[in-house]
Amino acid sequence: SWWEYVHWESDALFVAQEVKTKTMIINKKTFFRIEILSLHIFSLTILYMIAYASMRTDIPAFYSDWLMRRIEEGFLMVRSPYNDHLIYKLPFNPEVIDCLGVCTKDPGKIIPRLGALKEWKTLWHVTITPYGKEYEPGVRDKREIVSAFKNLSLRVGKDKVVWRYDPVFLSPLFSISSHKTWFSTLSS
Repeated sequence: SWWEYVHWESDALFVAQEVKTKTMIINKKTFFRIEILSLHIFSLTILYMIAYASMRTDIPAFYSDWLMRRIEEGFLMVRSPYNDHLIYKLPFNPEVIDCLGVCTKDPGKIIPRLGALKEWKTLWHVTITPYGKEYEPGVRDKREIVSAFKNLSLRVGKDKVVWRYDPVFLSPLFSISSHKTWFSTLSS
């Protein structure tokens, strides 16, 4: 959540807070969510721009080339979700974006390119579950993903990486007991 990112910025008293969210369709498969966070501290207003990559599509795993081009070129072309003929050119750089939130099931492809993000404040949500190819056909072997997760944590800092064990579904193959075992195994 945005609070995980901004709470360390200031010990000031937050009188009110407001989040305005816009979801932008980049193409039929890729979505970007931009949050404009306005914190009202007494009479001072501080704005934070937080961009979430991969809310519906795993950009680091499948579109890391596209993300790196956007970072290099410093802008996004975004189609309006309300008018297919209206396209916006938005700045996409660390001067405008205060935090880039990245959600992925496999950070492996983007790790070699982390140097391009050295000027960015980032927060990484990595989803690792016990489900195999029958449930997640596009996901690599879990051991490789756990290794990539550890590598990412070492590279960007453990305070910028969050592990998600989600979704949890119950079946004859995945009981509550088996989830506890898998959670313990994956977290060790």
